This record gives sequence, C-alpha cells and structure tokens, in this order.
Amino acid sequence: MSEKIYPFSLSPGLEAKLPKPSRAGFIFVDVKVNGKWEGILVFDERRLCVGIRCDRKTLEYPLDFSPGEIEDVRPASLWNRTLAFLPSWLVLAYPYACFFIIPAMLCMDVNHAPAGSILAIISGLIAQRIVVEHLRAFCQTNLLIIIAILGFQAAALQSLIKTLLK
Repeated sequence: MSEKIYPFSLSPGLEAKLPKPSRAGFIFVDVKVNGKWEGILVFDERRLCVGIRCDRKTLEYPLDFSPGEIEDVRPASLWNRTLAFLPSWLVLAYPYACFFIIPAMLCMDVNHAPAGSILAIISGLIAQRIVVEHLRAFCQTNLLIIIAILGFQAAALQSLIKTLLK
C-alpha cells in the first residue's frame, strides 16, 4: 500500500475488545487477519492505530492487509512483545549465531549436565521459530539452517538422555 493509512480506527466491535492502555498511553495488540494472528499494532490513547511496533519504535510501516480485514484483536503476546523490543538485526542474526552458541552450550554440558543440553535444545527451538516466521526470503539457506540446528539439537538430546540414564 502506497497511500497513507495511519492513523486509523477499528470497527466498533473490535475497538471494544482493545485492552487498557499502558502507563505510556499506548495499547499493543496482535491482530487476526485471514485466520492468522499478526502483531504488533500500536494504538494511542484515542484508540487510533498509529503504526506497528518494531525495533523498540512505533513505525508507520505499510500493512500487508487493509484495516477492514482485521477479524479480531488481543493483547500482544509475550513472544511478539519480546521481538518488538529487540533490535531487528539481533533477531535476524540469532539463527546464524546458534552455530556458535549451541556448541558452546554442549561443551558446558560436560560440567553442568543437563543444563547445557536443555539450553541448547531451547536455543535451537527459538532459532528455528525465528527462521520460519521471519526469514522467508532465502528458503534454501533457511532449510539448511533448520537442518543444522536440528543436528545440534539431536546431539543435545543424546547428551541429555545419556545424563539422565546414568
């Protein structure tokens, strides 16, 4: 969309579902469009959408949908709020950093079992979710990242099982 769409308001039925504003006067919500939850839209104290939340800022970023297509609203999920708080370069670099982070956690597992294995598995799951949700452009590369992280997770799971069977 090239035209300016901000600020805009929701239909009266959806506006009634908006949660209370934060101390700063903003309302952060996930919106449901075509059966899928998207987020985070930012509403001001007048209950007008003033943009999206990304990189710790409210931006007037073009939406992939029109405001009339919004089916439902809910308070922003913890996952979306966390991603909106972090700098985007950090989020997008995390899956690549896992090639160093997860082996380090597996090395830590030697002395602090099973903590290293559990952290490696959780770190891999977070990286895979980021790849699936946010790095769709380079599909073949992303598939290789997911497979490599699965390999690390398999090693972590094997180490965890060995530790628990001892």
